[in-house]
Amino acid sequence: DTDLLYQRAVILAQLPGRYLEALSAIERAIEITPRPAFIYQRGRLRLALGDAANAIEDFRRVEQAGGIASGSMDLLMAEAYLELGNNELARSFSDAARREGSNIKREELERLNRIVARLVEVENQ
Repeated sequence: DTDLLYQRAVILAQLPGRYLEALSAIERAIEITPRPAFIYQRGRLRLALGDAANAIEDFRRVEQAGGIASGSMDLLMAEAYLELGNNELARSFSDAARREGSNIKREELERLNRIVARLVEVENQ
């Protein structure tokens, strides 16, 4: 059942050292039914595992399907582009996430502030 695979992936992703198992579960769910929520979760896992390029591909697919709030998606895209060293796009997406500030959860706002701080640090080098 795809919903159980998705739930398994979400739970495993919250446990230290279990990202690869979570990725495996969500990929099985996507093979059966490629729902935007599943692809979004895979993108988050890929980003956490350092696979920013494929995470961006997943996030773009989810955006095209209209599946996730734009502020959250902009934040993830900023993180991914920062990981890839594309500071210009990271800045663009972090600025967009800041404009969507009212649609961002508190913990996401903290992540956004860390991204902006890293961008300032890189730009000042």
